[in-house]
Amino acid sequence: MGIDVEVAGAARSAPGFPRVPAGKTSIPELPAEFTPRRALRRLLEQAAPEQVIVVSAPAGSGKTLLLADWVRESDWLETAWVSLDRDDDDAPRLWSAVVGALLALPSAATDPGLQQLAGAAATGRPVVADDLAAALDGLGRPLRLVLDDVHELTGKEVLHDLARLVRRPPAQLSLVVSGRTDPPISVPRLRLEGRLHEVRADALRFTPEDAATLLAASGLDLDPRQLAMLHARTEGWAAGLRLAALALRASDDVDGFLTHFSGDERSVADYLTGEILDGLPTEAQHFLRVVSICTPMPAALAVELTGDPAAEARLDELRASTGLVDRTARGDSRIHPLLRSYLVADLARQEPAAHRQLHATAARWWSGQGQPVHALRHAERAGDEQLTAQLLRRTGVRLLLAGDLGPLRRALAAVGPGVRAKDPWLALTAAITHLDERALEPAAAELDDARRSWPETPPPALETLRTSAELLAGALGIPRVPLPRPRSEPGDDGPELAALLSLSHGVAEFGNPAGTDVPRARTHLERARALAEANHLGYLEVQSLSMLSTLAGMRGDLRGMVTAARGAVAAATRIGRHPSAWSAGPAGMLAYADLLVGAPGQAAARSGAALESWEALPPEAAYTLHAVHGAAVADRGRHAEGLAEMRAARAQLGGSPVPAPVLAGL
Repeated sequence: MGIDVEVAGAARSAPGFPRVPAGKTSIPELPAEFTPRRALRRLLEQAAPEQVIVVSAPAGSGKTLLLADWVRESDWLETAWVSLDRDDDDAPRLWSAVVGALLALPSAATDPGLQQLAGAAATGRPVVADDLAAALDGLGRPLRLVLDDVHELTGKEVLHDLARLVRRPPAQLSLVVSGRTDPPISVPRLRLEGRLHEVRADALRFTPEDAATLLAASGLDLDPRQLAMLHARTEGWAAGLRLAALALRASDDVDGFLTHFSGDERSVADYLTGEILDGLPTEAQHFLRVVSICTPMPAALAVELTGDPAAEARLDELRASTGLVDRTARGDSRIHPLLRSYLVADLARQEPAAHRQLHATAARWWSGQGQPVHALRHAERAGDEQLTAQLLRRTGVRLLLAGDLGPLRRALAAVGPGVRAKDPWLALTAAITHLDERALEPAAAELDDARRSWPETPPPALETLRTSAELLAGALGIPRVPLPRPRSEPGDDGPELAALLSLSHGVAEFGNPAGTDVPRARTHLERARALAEANHLGYLEVQSLSMLSTLAGMRGDLRGMVTAARGAVAAATRIGRHPSAWSAGPAGMLAYADLLVGAPGQAAARSGAALESWEALPPEAAYTLHAVHGAAVADRGRHAEGLAEMRAARAQLGGSPVPAPVLAGL
């Protein structure tokens, strides 16, 4: 045995046999904080002996460590390992390295065929794939060959030889190829023949449980919220998690780190640059920076931004070459969040003017597609106040009524108080968003700005918006706001303004000093609800139904109260907003109905679930839920606890701005 090993070693060091560093054919060591992934081991074990195992995923997905762990655990099958690099893009060098790795195995070191190949190489004759296949056919026991980083092989001769080895596999050899992209070995044909066993990026992504194990092995103990945030930022990308773990060890503020963790974090940026971007042509790097400003990236927008009619094909090429560009279910392209955040930050640093212009182009494109939320986000990032204001005038009311309040408020803040003060449309829109939050002082200030900048001949739509804003403000008791003469019928202002005006009239009836005209209020609210449903204005639909439920409850119509409240909860559920601040009011009415029919357990459960919403609840909704919950607790025998909750709810309601009839009903 000693003589045979010496022969192999001599052959590898002789002229004509390329020197193979020991590390190249050694199974990689596992780091101390390595997280075994037993489910993936089992997935690899499911491969049949005649199948080629292909592990294909982006850089940093954990391919190498997974395979190293697997082959160490399945040591019943000897494994020859070759870590490939660019120097192996040469057929004689590649196959000589494979022979060297095989000769390092105890059971193969004495194989005459492999020794003959080594001896021939020592005399200057190159090893070729056919010779290797013939030698392996004579092996007396099965072996496994792992070719890691196979994406480094691009030469025509090398790929031709690899494909031949796959097409004519030696009977005793199990072949594993791993890389960032699929090897050009006719993967579809192998799949069709049943000779392919695939492990791809979706399987390699760390689950939240895997991530928790990895972080614990690194000495980190994140709570569930922090873990969820990190997992979302990295999308389970192994390299991202490991780099975050390294950085977290040196951080005293876990929440602060996670809030700002992105591809621009130093260690992540260095990894992305060294492992991914530096391997791309300069033109491809620039293309990626340009298309990184938006996610998702529709093909038409990529063409608009880059001016390249073949932009979609370019994205597909990058998807194949990096693995960090993928397709959404709708067919749009999407760049991994960490890579994208690095690219965007790099574009902003290197080409700030181009960065702003690209965002402005994207804003106009999304606006043309009827996507105001995307449009406003890009207009803000472009720093273009004029464009943002223009988009707000066009879509602000719809965003309000559809419930896209966060984007709307951010855009209003982006244009600034100076611009709003000179534009009554923007000031009125801002006033209504403040009223929705019950922020009465800022709302009154915006209304004053609107009046001061009022044009001599306002267009009808602007008059309608002012009427709506002042009706809503008056219902909440804002002083010094003269109620305008109500318009009995909506003007020709479009469905959004017509719906807003109808809701405003309905709300105003709740605050009418002369008393609520119930039939009139119901007529306005029903009209608002119908317009909301017809025009997909989800927030308005829920609000209208919620107020109809309150109206029915105020006049003792239990059946009508329950019907409207159920409709509101159903509408909120349909658009993923239950439980939330949207549905808290109607949920309270349903819990109240449970209490009235003698079901305190159901009332407590329903109100308790609504109170668990993470959003700030409207004051009257919070009061209703706590009052009903307290009453239900008292009804179930815990009298002191229930009464304390009801009293605390009343104290918390205090002087909150609530229409007087609603307050009386509560």
